[in-house]
Amino acid sequence: MAAVAQIPVIPMISPARQEDPWTGVMWLPCELTVEIAVPNFTVGDLLKLAPGDVVDSLWNNASEVPLTINEHRIADTHFEAIGQRLAVRISELA
Repeated sequence: MAAVAQIPVIPMISPARQEDPWTGVMWLPCELTVEIAVPNFTVGDLLKLAPGDVVDSLWNNASEVPLTINEHRIADTHFEAIGQRLAVRISELA
């Protein structure tokens, strides 16, 4: 009797997974943050804050503001006013 060669079975990856490897994690939450430093701000300044106060950040409005997700910088942005809302426009991906 002749020996039968066994061919190893290699699992195939479905075409859907090849097209979009992120499908399984799209629902995971992440924290998106845009921060501007306020130099020389003290606890005393914090305790004096009242509605209507304006905090001067000394940030140049033409400067890019880093956008982070889960503490990882992913883009540079610029602030924009859209009606009564403040938004950021992505200018460059990191």
